[in-house]
Amino acid sequence: RTGWAIFFERAAGALRVQTCYRRARERARFVAAHDANPLYAFAAVALGEARAAADCAFRLDDRVRAERREMWFAATVIQARQRRNEWRGYYLLALRAATVFVALYRMWPVRRRYARLRNAAIC
Repeated sequence: RTGWAIFFERAAGALRVQTCYRRARERARFVAAHDANPLYAFAAVALGEARAAADCAFRLDDRVRAERREMWFAATVIQARQRRNEWRGYYLLALRAATVFVALYRMWPVRRRYARLRNAAIC
């Protein structure tokens, strides 16, 4: 019985050490991947699924977190400007169509009056 108690105590201690070691190893691997390719920020990250601090395998460095926020903000700005330009094109197209429609609508009574005058002059 004493042998089993010693085994379980050692196993529990080893489990804690292994967990800390694996966490440090994965964190170092993640930071190295970020440093090698900062655009890796847009790739799927395992941390995205775990939002609670207790569920995360490790905490990101403040430097990595700040760099990722900058890249995400830059991507958001680029997307917003692209969408703005697209919608500006649609707006200008609709504005031109409305201008043509209004012009034709306003010219219609004048054309009708000239047609009556022309028909009266011919007859």
